[in-house]
Amino acid sequence: MSGSDLKIRAHLELDEFTLDLDQRLPLDGVTAVFGPSGSGKTSLLNLIAGFQRPQTGHITFGDRDWVNTSERVWVPAHMRGVGYVFQDAQLFSHLTVQGNLSYALQRAPTDSAGHTESKIVDAMDIRGLLSRHVQSLSGGERQRVAIARTLLTRPQILLLDEPLSALDYARKGDLLPFLETLKSEFSLPTVYVSHDVDEVSRISDRVIVLEQGQVIASGPTDETLSWFGLEAGRNPYEHASVLEGRLDPSMSQDGLVAVRVGTSANWLAADIDLKGDARVRLKIPARDV
Repeated sequence: MSGSDLKIRAHLELDEFTLDLDQRLPLDGVTAVFGPSGSGKTSLLNLIAGFQRPQTGHITFGDRDWVNTSERVWVPAHMRGVGYVFQDAQLFSHLTVQGNLSYALQRAPTDSAGHTESKIVDAMDIRGLLSRHVQSLSGGERQRVAIARTLLTRPQILLLDEPLSALDYARKGDLLPFLETLKSEFSLPTVYVSHDVDEVSRISDRVIVLEQGQVIASGPTDETLSWFGLEAGRNPYEHASVLEGRLDPSMSQDGLVAVRVGTSANWLAADIDLKGDARVRLKIPARDV
């Protein structure tokens, strides 16, 4: 491939807004597409994958045109070599894990470079799951199998559409190291959609920030997030409740700190160096409820 970028210049009219793009994504590392729900992130992935057509535009992968509306060029999804991992894994529920992987292997192009099944299985730590049926897997296990199945199709580029969004906080923490392994072991250009600052900060090399279908910023991850005053642990799109309370030393016990909110007490596994009945503010993310 003589080109080294994915170039997207597209205009797509959606129900609530218009997606306008003019971006050049290097075909290395992880590009995160970040923004609130309904900003056009998934639509951008669908344009790359070939699931949606822009009204006008030009999409080029390396030196190959995938879309050129002025010249009526359209490469269908199955001919683009795109691997797509969805939010809900979309595994075949009637098959075992091995059955899902075998299905991908049978349909992988023989003329494309790829990694061995053994390497992929070990990297995603699913060897012990191969004989199990999909219905018996946890959410995190399903996503690891979905990623492995996608890698076995020998994609040229990997698209991840909020693969952690259906997981609770603990399961997200379990899966993130596998996404880092994906980046370090397979060197596959990846576009990663998320509205979680922690995820983006941890695994991406560069960020595109979308709002209402418009790119409002793009660049290296640290620089782009810093420009918005964002860092890991600070998520402007996270729903949360904030409660005012007071420490209650008389009720704190067994390493737990008691915070009284109104007439109820909340025990926290936290190391808080405050005196007496000091006022505190509790932030409870919706994902932890």
